[in-house]
Amino acid sequence: MLSRVSLLVALSLAPAAVAQPVGRWSFDEPSGNLALNAIVGRPSGHLLGNAAFSADGIAGNCVDFPTHGGGYVTMGNTYAIDANAEFSISAWVKTSDPVSPKVVVSRHFTGILNGFILSVDLGGGYSNPQRGQFYLNDNPGNTCNGTTVLTDGQWRHLVSVYRFIGTGSIRELWVDGVREAANASAGPNPHPTPSFMVGGIYFSSGGEAGYYQGKIDEVQVYDYAISADDIASLRATPTAVAGPKRCFCDLNNDGVRNTADLAVFLGRFGQPASIGSLGDINYDGVVNTGDLAIFLGRFGETCS
Repeated sequence: MLSRVSLLVALSLAPAAVAQPVGRWSFDEPSGNLALNAIVGRPSGHLLGNAAFSADGIAGNCVDFPTHGGGYVTMGNTYAIDANAEFSISAWVKTSDPVSPKVVVSRHFTGILNGFILSVDLGGGYSNPQRGQFYLNDNPGNTCNGTTVLTDGQWRHLVSVYRFIGTGSIRELWVDGVREAANASAGPNPHPTPSFMVGGIYFSSGGEAGYYQGKIDEVQVYDYAISADDIASLRATPTAVAGPKRCFCDLNNDGVRNTADLAVFLGRFGQPASIGSLGDINYDGVVNTGDLAIFLGRFGETCS
């Protein structure tokens, strides 16, 4: 067992990670058609059609799509993050349209299984009327579907996460800080052609097109799975960013999976736990033998 002194030394020597989404658009511009990316060197968004900045944001301004299909924001052929083992997308949405399917964020070439879509009812065979939906390279009926009606004209926080849990990967849909759905995924399958878009989707027959009515604000993209605590923070403070990616199974964040982590784990073993709380390695809401088996499979490994 590590002594307290040696543990403190290990913690002090651990490299300091910095929170860094790979894309972040606050849509706070007063006018024009360029949505700046807060991450230096990453692509800004271009407002096309009747998409326009509005003062009615969850924090500052937002982007408004006054008619369904009338406009969208494109970042070009970027963010093929579904090639990663994990990724996350956070966005605030406000809509009172109960009829039309609405794409919030996407990078998908329609007609084949590929890419990702965060939406309010994707439509077609993927119908989930007025509720959140996370598509990741899968057939109708296999999407990750929410339960909350989102077309009430109020600002709502949506987060989609593709997360490694030790025994495989799952996709998750979080609505207003609550994980409403989680299921297994067919896995990544990025397509080389489509654009990353806000409020639109890339059609195989005609390219970029608008596919949303309402307002969208504070869009963030991460190339790792953000935690339940991160999602709670983003919900509480829309302008915040998630914390840095933590090493899988390194419960005390000292750079190695060892007896110190095991002590943390055993202190929580068998207790009720919220989703993703310390020790709930597989995100099933309980700290148990399933988590222990995953942890022991990594025991003694250092973090890269």
